[in-house]
Amino acid sequence: MKRVAVVVVLLAAVAAAAPYLIGWQLERDADARLNEAQARVPFAAVSGRHYARGWLSSEETLTVTLRVPGRGAAAGSVAGTPVSFSVHSTIYHGPLPAFAGVGLARIDSEVTVGTAAATAGQQRVAATAPRIETWLRFFGGGTSVAHDFVFRNVEVGTGLHLSSAPLELRARFSRHGDSVDFDGALKTLSLVADSGAGVEVRDVRLKSHGQRALRSLMAGGGSLDVGEISATGAGGDAGGRTVSVRDLHYEGELGVQGEFASIAAVLATGAVHVASTELTGARIELGYEHLHADSLEHLTVGLREAQLKSGTDGADMQAALKALWKPYGVRLVSNDPAFVIRDLEASTKDGTVKVSGWVRATGYTEKDFDPPLDMKTVLGKITVSLEVAIDTTLLEHLTAPPAEGAAPAAPASRAVVQRLLDQGYLTQSDTQTRTHLAFLNGQFTVNGRLFSPAALQPLPAPPERPAKPRATR
Repeated sequence: MKRVAVVVVLLAAVAAAAPYLIGWQLERDADARLNEAQARVPFAAVSGRHYARGWLSSEETLTVTLRVPGRGAAAGSVAGTPVSFSVHSTIYHGPLPAFAGVGLARIDSEVTVGTAAATAGQQRVAATAPRIETWLRFFGGGTSVAHDFVFRNVEVGTGLHLSSAPLELRARFSRHGDSVDFDGALKTLSLVADSGAGVEVRDVRLKSHGQRALRSLMAGGGSLDVGEISATGAGGDAGGRTVSVRDLHYEGELGVQGEFASIAAVLATGAVHVASTELTGARIELGYEHLHADSLEHLTVGLREAQLKSGTDGADMQAALKALWKPYGVRLVSNDPAFVIRDLEASTKDGTVKVSGWVRATGYTEKDFDPPLDMKTVLGKITVSLEVAIDTTLLEHLTAPPAEGAAPAAPASRAVVQRLLDQGYLTQSDTQTRTHLAFLNGQFTVNGRLFSPAALQPLPAPPERPAKPRATR
């Protein structure tokens, strides 16, 4: 009986001490994560922090200032003003955080956003009490869910107001953030100026998955779907809708295998209306292949840091790019990368135009980029191959003479097309007009023929024959 009592007492002591010990460990982990985040995100600075550790829970308040690129912008612009936000968190210690579940901790955070230069009651950027609920698992990782991220006629610039429906966002992450998944949705988002001009986005859906492949380089993919993007000019609806894009879909993926990475991206839309131009659909499918992963990661991080440090100073940015190019840009190019256009097309009611092909850099060595540059050698190792096809009905529509009173088209455009057909630069059937563009060994060819700009010019008229003299009697 005494042994049972001893065990019960020990268990009770452990249960009582566990929240405090977990809280102590959580504070240490928070310190380490904060130091790591500041090292990785040089444009963010913690300008204030208060941490109060208790037995069953702790309180933390962080104030973070973002040094926004473009600090040299005009006074009063958001782009030129540091943006700050504060995060107040209540951290409930495990093993039974807030007696609402089992885990290492539950963290309830409330975010207040504003510009560092704003005074009380004059915040330029603000949201309606956004909250984030985070659960940490015992063996690392956890989930975060955003609540109440709503903007209601918030002034984000002089005469510029932001409104939105509630943002739904969920994140799942593993220990040390080695994998991160996002899933989000937003019904509406609008940005309206006092002039009546504005942009509205509807039915947004976001999904992504990332797995750490190399330091800050995350392999994985994601998708973004938007039901409609529309823009109106000054005067609002009276000014007329100037831009409309429906059923936008984007997919992107970054893969790493061994020393090399590949990037693929697809952007497709339904109907597109821009001013007087209307498309029934568009598709862009691009890719990068055989990218040296280590060089790509250094370039990505270096470019981001250079942009943030240089702001609008062009000289600083140019110096930073030069410093990055020699070790990492040259190494990237020297590993035979390729840019691939898998499909680039636009469709109208009159037909479709399509482009596909690739650009490759082959056989470069680091010595090829030592000064002084031999441009013949540099250009000689670039190869380009592009296939272009346009429905003949669309080509005829684009080259048709302008209607009376309309703006003039390119001069004699149908005559130019005919000259290219006559010289073999274009081939045409009843349904399509095609050509092949190539750049190989420093030479540019069209349909296998060396191209000269003179092919676009009218052929010179034949010289007039001198009149025969009249016979005299």
